[in-house]
This record gives sequence, structure tokens and C-alpha cells, in this order.
Amino acid sequence: MPTKIPTEVMTKSINIVDIIATSIVVLLVILVCVALIVSIRKLSKDQKKKAQNSMNVERKLDKIIALLEKKEIDK
Repeated sequence: MPTKIPTEVMTKSINIVDIIATSIVVLLVILVCVALIVSIRKLSKDQKKKAQNSMNVERKLDKIIALLEKKEIDK
């Protein structure tokens, strides 16, 4: 005859498993949120750097154009 496990012990072990599973799911959700936030910040910084680099290139091109125009006037 198999021994019966008291229902109190079964519910406690099920509750512990439920708590562990819920904790894992919550941690995964938090981890995904943090990863999204970090990647969005990184993309934002990269866009700012690209915009700054673009402005620097435009300034340099303006200087080159001005020097070429000045050279043509001096001829």
C-alpha cells in the first residue's frame, strides 16, 4: 500500500515551486526591460555622435569651398 503524502506538505512544495517560477519570470521581464533601455540609450548616443560628425564634415567642406573660391578670385 503506497504511503500518502499529507496535503500540507504537497501544497508547501507546490507553493515553493510557484514562487521560484514566478521569481524567474519576473527577473526575466526586468532583464528584458533593462536591456531595452540600455540599447535605446546607446542608439541615441550614436545618433548624436553621427549628427556631430556630419556637422564637422559640413564645416570642413565649407572651409574648403571658401578657400577654393578665394583661390579662384586671386587668379
